[in-house]
Amino acid sequence: MKWIKTLCYGLLTALAFQFFLNMMGMQWSELMDIVSLLFVLAGLLFSLAHYPLSQVMGAFSQAAGLSEARDESELALSREILVIMGRYALLAGALGTLLGTVYSLANLDTVSQLGHGLAVSVLSLLYSLAINYILLYPLQTSIKHQELERSLS
Repeated sequence: MKWIKTLCYGLLTALAFQFFLNMMGMQWSELMDIVSLLFVLAGLLFSLAHYPLSQVMGAFSQAAGLSEARDESELALSREILVIMGRYALLAGALGTLLGTVYSLANLDTVSQLGHGLAVSVLSLLYSLAINYILLYPLQTSIKHQELERSLS
């Protein structure tokens, strides 16, 4: 049931973001860039090089409260998986920012390419921060609470 609290926080964040977009005269579609999203998703998928897909899915299901961990070591592994996924997402966002900036600086003569490079630069960082702090951090916190409950009982 703790996932409901996380969902409510996510919805409140989305509403605040929508308010910000309305104040700026923007639409959600202006924040969509497939290249930036692929950078961040590739960073998340890179965590599969360290852990099998079954362990990654298990970490998500334990954090959401859909399954119970057998022992403390399984909870610690789930928390570690989520922390590493967050690090890789942030690293991929930083890489996308760097590559977008280099692309923009290489194409200073062409205004249309300059805009695309800056979009990749900023949006890859935005996507990585959103995935890390809206999705992964609450799941990590859920695992920490489960570990605390187990240690107290």
